[in-house]
Amino acid sequence: GTPQILSADIKGTFRLWDMRNFCCVQSFGSGIETQYSDLNTFCAMPMHRRVAAGGSSIALYDYMDEWGGDNVTDIGGVTDALYNPHAGEFYTVSKRTVKAWSASSGTLFKVLRNIATHEITAACVADNGRKLYLGDSRGRVAAHGLSNGSRIKEFEAHRADISCLAVWKGTSNLFSASWDGVVKVHTDENQVRQQTKAEFHDHRDGVTCMAASPELLLLATGGTDTRVCLHDLKTLKWEHTLSQFQHVISGLDFLSSRCLLAVGDQGGFVSLWRVRPHPSKWERVHVIRNSQTLRSFGGLPEGGPPIALSALRFAPAPTEEQSSRLLMYTADAKGSLRCWDMAKLCKRRGIVECNLRELFEHALLPMNSRSALQPALPPITAPAPQLPPQPQDADQGAFLTTVPLDTADTESAGNAPPMSTVRSAASARTGNRDGGAAASPAGATSADVQLVYEAQGHNEAVVKLHLTEEPAALLSCGQDRRVCTWSRNLDRLGELLQTEDHVYTFPYDSKAAQDLKLSEASELLQRIGPISPKNKLPALALALPAKGSMDLLATLDGGSRRRRRALNRNDPEEVWQAVAEGLLVDPSAEEEDFEELVEHIHRLGSGSVHEAQAPATERLDRDACFRNAERMQQRTKALTAEEAAA
Repeated sequence: GTPQILSADIKGTFRLWDMRNFCCVQSFGSGIETQYSDLNTFCAMPMHRRVAAGGSSIALYDYMDEWGGDNVTDIGGVTDALYNPHAGEFYTVSKRTVKAWSASSGTLFKVLRNIATHEITAACVADNGRKLYLGDSRGRVAAHGLSNGSRIKEFEAHRADISCLAVWKGTSNLFSASWDGVVKVHTDENQVRQQTKAEFHDHRDGVTCMAASPELLLLATGGTDTRVCLHDLKTLKWEHTLSQFQHVISGLDFLSSRCLLAVGDQGGFVSLWRVRPHPSKWERVHVIRNSQTLRSFGGLPEGGPPIALSALRFAPAPTEEQSSRLLMYTADAKGSLRCWDMAKLCKRRGIVECNLRELFEHALLPMNSRSALQPALPPITAPAPQLPPQPQDADQGAFLTTVPLDTADTESAGNAPPMSTVRSAASARTGNRDGGAAASPAGATSADVQLVYEAQGHNEAVVKLHLTEEPAALLSCGQDRRVCTWSRNLDRLGELLQTEDHVYTFPYDSKAAQDLKLSEASELLQRIGPISPKNKLPALALALPAKGSMDLLATLDGGSRRRRRALNRNDPEEVWQAVAEGLLVDPSAEEEDFEELVEHIHRLGSGSVHEAQAPATERLDRDACFRNAERMQQRTKALTAEEAAA
């Protein structure tokens, strides 16, 4: 559609020509880091505004439009986007940089460049909203401060790239997973420098997604081995493995109140599973088919082939207008966002709110004691639907190292069958397009699960999907380098752009949030009660006694506030003169003090002061210590080291 031609030479230098005047408009790819010695092919992808070049390696070049990349969130792509409700901020991760955005205006206000030494591949915000956990391409996991990005603590590293991170809400524990299938549980306590509480090796290939349920004490992980592994968070041991899948697991989420686990795969299906402590645990309840329903989205007819899922989330709590609904949100590889209502399914299948405490207690009872409580549990009135057949075509799909599907159901956790190379494990298709996919028991027009909202969120695949509770909204991150915010009805609330989005309407009120914090602080002060002010005690006027007798004599005039010149304590006559002046102004001076002073003046006149100095020195030393002790009764703080030694 343009009068431009792209050419390339064997060294990897590209030239863009305008055929209207036969001039070279632009040349690129001549840098040392992108030069080739054997470039043999390249192709242009106008839809993605990208050029791919192949030789000994593959290089991708992105087209920069007239805005210079300002109409995207980050020109380098966005790995993940997070929301911090404690601070009212968004965080976007791109390569080695983390950017902070204001939730009230959607503007960029802070850039933490080179916060990690290698490319960041996973991120999550701490439960208290004060730290940011980052995992990189070298398998390192570290906690960073949100103010300046400084590294606070580094955890035990993995041997492969970090694929996902998650926090255990209400605790200081952190979950990390890598592309070699290893899952680790770290503790982020202040007194512990580095500690790994558990390490799981139940996956045979990379872990793609992770979800934790503090209420059910379960951790679920899905991977490219087409399996979902569940672990007990109380014992930190393997609990169960769901292996009835034929595609890469791409999304997981718990609905703890109903003992449900939703599993989304790249085959375009969402399956709902019962989990413990429900008596029907590990049973598949229903299957949802993620098919194209709007003809304006890509031109696919309704009921076409399923679209690969990339993320899914349960709505945490229904709003007032959605009180009769049970919503689940999905995102797919076409950039579409969908909202499903499962209220009819839950009503027909008896999936109600569970009393988790009673179910856990019931699970601990002996087998012969459970029959009395069994009728009280909600019955299941319909059999669980089965997944449609997924035939494997030899000419389609991508190569992926995974496990044989015929041995997936019979394997045990301790006995792992040998790995093999098969096609279609990572394929986004659903197999037989003539009838196999259409035989799905649930689709967009299913009577049990209804599609209530749908929106074209991104031009390319959605890689991350998050739900926020305060305020109630959605946050999506796509491969089109944009981060978008949505309402629960999938109405666009705005985007995080390098240039200001004039239609940004994310419902976060910074003033209301600040007022809420002030009211909570005021309520805390009221619970503490009034604090009686204490008068600050004056400093001790008496100088500290020294070791020498002359120093002790010099302290007797401590009651006087008049400043005198520096006293030479090595001159006895000057010391006694200072003591005499102090006695004249001291109201507590006694007659014995004056007699001793007059006697000492006579000794000074006769030159025998050193012979009779000892008795007077002992008495004056005793008086000085007594007066010092009387004044020390007014002190309320502990003695210093010098005072204690004196």
